[in-house]
Amino acid sequence: MQEDSSIRLEQARRAIEEQIQENVMQTELEIAEIDRKTIKVKADAKAEAEALVLKLTEDVRRREIYNKAKTETEKWVASINAAFDHIGGTFLLVSMHCANGYIDNLSRQQSSLHLCICRFEYMD
Repeated sequence: MQEDSSIRLEQARRAIEEQIQENVMQTELEIAEIDRKTIKVKADAKAEAEALVLKLTEDVRRREIYNKAKTETEKWVASINAAFDHIGGTFLLVSMHCANGYIDNLSRQQSSLHLCICRFEYMD
């Protein structure tokens, strides 16, 4: 009788131990699943933040490039205008010939400069 009782106690102890092991395994699986979800959420948030930063800095970089190009254009237009101010009357003569459709052989280079100036003014 005592032997039956100790066998039953041993079986109950084993059943309880197995139940505890199953609970520990289930808990570890749930913790692993939570960790996977946390890692995914963090990765998604990081990717979204990087995309937002890229978008915001793209606008800034675009403005910087635009301002640099505008400044460079203004510098070149000012240089060309200064050169033509120095040339003075010759430029007026060439531009009058250009307006009439007549360009002599000596002023071909000057007339192409005049057309370049008109193009800069049009683009600005």
